[in-house]
Amino acid sequence: MGKTKSVYGGRVARRIVGLFIVSALLPVVVMAGVSFVAVTRQLEGQSRERLGQLTRNAGQSILQQLRAVQVDLQAVRARIAEGSGTPGGVVAAVVGMGITTRDGGFTEVVAMPEAPAPVSPSERVRLASDRMIVRLPPEGTEAFVTGVLLDPDDASFGILWAAVVADSIWGPAETFVTLPSVTDFCVLAAARRPLHCRSGSTRFADGFATLGSEGLSGVFSHEDGTDRFLVGHWSFYPDSDFDSPPWTVLVVEDLDALNAPADTFRQLFALTLLLAVLLVVLLSNVQIRRTMEPLTALRLGTDRVAAGDLESRVDVRSDDEFGALAASFNAMAAQLGTQFAQFEAVQAVSQATLSSFERDTVVTVALNQLPVVSGCRSAAVLVVSKRGGVQGEMLWLIDSSTLGGTDVTLEADDQRWMRAHPECGTEGSVPPAFFDAARRGLGNGTLVAFPHLVQGDIQGATLIELDAGADGLDEGMARRVRQLTDQLAVGLEDVRLVGEFEDLSWGALIALARTIDAKSEWTWGHSERVTEMALALARQMGLDEDDLDTLHRGGLLHDIGKIGISGSVLDKAGSLTDEEMTMVQTHPEIGVRILEPVGAFAAVLPLVLHHHEKWDGSGYPAGLAGEDIPFLARILAVADAYDAMASARPYRAATEAEVVLERVVTDSGTHFDPKVVEALVRHMAGKARVESREAGRSVPESIPMRRSFSQ
Repeated sequence: MGKTKSVYGGRVARRIVGLFIVSALLPVVVMAGVSFVAVTRQLEGQSRERLGQLTRNAGQSILQQLRAVQVDLQAVRARIAEGSGTPGGVVAAVVGMGITTRDGGFTEVVAMPEAPAPVSPSERVRLASDRMIVRLPPEGTEAFVTGVLLDPDDASFGILWAAVVADSIWGPAETFVTLPSVTDFCVLAAARRPLHCRSGSTRFADGFATLGSEGLSGVFSHEDGTDRFLVGHWSFYPDSDFDSPPWTVLVVEDLDALNAPADTFRQLFALTLLLAVLLVVLLSNVQIRRTMEPLTALRLGTDRVAAGDLESRVDVRSDDEFGALAASFNAMAAQLGTQFAQFEAVQAVSQATLSSFERDTVVTVALNQLPVVSGCRSAAVLVVSKRGGVQGEMLWLIDSSTLGGTDVTLEADDQRWMRAHPECGTEGSVPPAFFDAARRGLGNGTLVAFPHLVQGDIQGATLIELDAGADGLDEGMARRVRQLTDQLAVGLEDVRLVGEFEDLSWGALIALARTIDAKSEWTWGHSERVTEMALALARQMGLDEDDLDTLHRGGLLHDIGKIGISGSVLDKAGSLTDEEMTMVQTHPEIGVRILEPVGAFAAVLPLVLHHHEKWDGSGYPAGLAGEDIPFLARILAVADAYDAMASARPYRAATEAEVVLERVVTDSGTHFDPKVVEALVRHMAGKARVESREAGRSVPESIPMRRSFSQ
């Protein structure tokens, strides 16, 4: 089932199925659909037309009966005028007859159900024009009351009345609506009052009454629950007065019965369509599967490759174009896998270089990637100490993250061999001496070396170990290893250059610090000692490498502003005057002005500016207090004060370390951050223990102080 779904899930499969449908099934469906619509519309039109004709016939029959009553009454009137009387049977449907005299009296000719009501003005108008008036049967009666003038020339002479049986009026019309499909037949009087419904129910009459005016004739649909009906209506004027409300005839037919032929056709149409679909599917299935199974396999293989599964292969056993396409796909997937592995290896070495600039990290990543790229058993990397040098180290993997290695001295023969094989070379009958160093970490397989040459200088080499007896790598594999080797060489060169730059940078900072300290013989080495002490305290407090680096730079440069202070003031043997003290206290701000233009020193500016602030706010230049003082500046303040007291000055001798420490502890919480002072005490205690162990003495675990940190 899954295989069938995958075969028919592709666009090509749907296109082929669509072609069969368009070619074979669509014409049949279109013709059947057109025929179905045409037949349905024709049947519906015929039904509506026939229903309208039935309704008109029934209405005409009722109107004809009413006219017959009028003719009969006029005949009776003529006999009365001649004095012949009113013989019985003149009007068979009459059940009562009477005369309203000129003076308003009423005389029964044949017993009337009740005396007629006085005529209305509109009825007088109709009577005056010698027309018959028709009154609807009162509620509970089944007879119409009709009337004509006794004397058509004198409206005041009197009125001849007759009560006519209602069934005699619409009874003949029933013969027109006796078809099996007719459900009901209704007659509605003025204001759409139901007079007669054959079924005894007025639901259709009520439904028509809610429609409003729909013209004198027409056909409308009516739904009653799940039953559907088609209702025809035709209106006429029973008393020939077109100004009066008309009567309406309703003929109702069962719509389901009318649609039975269309339903039968619809069922036959669905069956025909189903048979056509089955035939198309059966005929096309074999050919589609033969075409689509190879395409589906290729598509699924492509999806796996796109998802990163470059080991995916397609198994299509066919001697046609699909088989050739599958073979090409498999070759392409294999090549893509190799190329992606190569790209990832080069990217990994590049990323290791950019993220760490550590030689061992870059080499470890490269050694892990080389077997992936070349399929070798193992690998080693030779790194010389400097470009073009002869001293180096051969490195290999002990495990995936641990390097092993041995020192190597490149002999003249080694150097000549590398320059003679700039791309790559195997060990040959007389292998170079540095191959022996590689053997210590690798096996006894065939070695292939790829020298690292940077601008003609030897920087090292990459060595890979193949199976014993192998002739070497094929051209494509050698090219990929060469590419990775070149990236490794670039990475190692970048590491070397960064290292040299860092050495130059720190060397320049140290030289600048010594230049500052050299301004006075009393401060020689002060900046370096303060920096060393500050770093020791920072490590005691667990600061990270970024803070240590900032503190290192800030410590070396913290007194750079003393360049702007007169040497006579700095070397003065006596006490400084207020003016001289003010001058000395400007050196933090001078230092900031000196360093501020250099963006790389932005992080150390707070240390240079605030290393003379005091915890209680009595320091300078800003008078900051507590934690408002930058944290690294608080550490530097303790280290600076400690070295200043422990060093000789023109105006005093150096103070012993124990006394200096005691003074710093005494000023904890006033001049210095108590936490930094605690770190100083721990550092000095540890230093004392180390010195004592080296001298063979024992010391206590802590140094006793006369004043606690909380004081």
